[in-house]
Amino acid sequence: MLDEKVDKVSQVTLIPSSGGVHEVTFGDQVLHSKKETGEHPNADAVLAAV
Repeated sequence: MLDEKVDKVSQVTLIPSSGGVHEVTFGDQVLHSKKETGEHPNADAVLAAV
């Protein structure tokens, strides 16, 4: 991700959680929520949203 979006993303932070529920955010924007969709994020879709 950092290689492809070096002009927009300076760091990636993983915040531990429980229950297999996670969200991918960019700033305050939620790009993907497994809790809402029940699915793992698609890397291409996340990169396109950044």
